[in-house]
Amino acid sequence: MKNKIIAIVILVVLLVVSIYGYEMIFKKPLVESPTQQDIVEVPMPTLDVKTQYQNGTHTVAGTIQTPTPCHTVAAQAEPMGTSTYAINISVAAPASDVMCAQVISDKKFKVSFKAPQDVEMKAFINGEEYKINPFEVPAGQNIDLFDISIKG
Repeated sequence: MKNKIIAIVILVVLLVVSIYGYEMIFKKPLVESPTQQDIVEVPMPTLDVKTQYQNGTHTVAGTIQTPTPCHTVAAQAEPMGTSTYAINISVAAPASDVMCAQVISDKKFKVSFKAPQDVEMKAFINGEEYKINPFEVPAGQNIDLFDISIKG
């Protein structure tokens, strides 16, 4: 009698394992492609800048962080069509023979260009696009002394 009960239990367990195994192997794809809900859009990084329009000239100034104090930062404005300007900021590492402390440092940049008041501006740091978060400095104020206070 014991052998019959053991044989029945083993058959039931094998039947359950077979059913679940079939469901796992044949009913589901082995590699699932992501659905639209699974795809997460990475937001564009943001660059806080001070902007000023005075006498037909736009001035854009800000600060970015560099990996060392020896990195250099340069900025220039270039037209991207009739109503858009690119603010291209380049960060360059020091020469390989220069010894420099690995300390994150704030580096300032400033660029001015003549254009109509309603132009759109896009920022690029070493070719990567950044969303501009502008802080308008009223005409007549010194853009270098204007302080951006961000609470958060």
